[in-house]
Amino acid sequence: PREVPAPPGLPAGWVAVEQAYGPGSRASGQIYICYRSLDGKHSQVMGPKKVVQLHCQDHGIENWQAEYAKFEQALKESQ
Repeated sequence: PREVPAPPGLPAGWVAVEQAYGPGSRASGQIYICYRSLDGKHSQVMGPKKVVQLHCQDHGIENWQAEYAKFEQALKESQ
């Protein structure tokens, strides 16, 4: 596994990690991206939507959908 650049707009305190499927998997050798928090509280989070949900939960933000919309907007602007 190795850290790769996180998508723009991802909440602070999270990193993207590139992983490869293991030899016993049907997708053996293929690569996927998961996320983990720098504080060690969360690992193997499978998508930016879940990252935003967990980030909001940890920081007491009720409306995670609004935060996710900000992430999507930042992602869209970067392309």
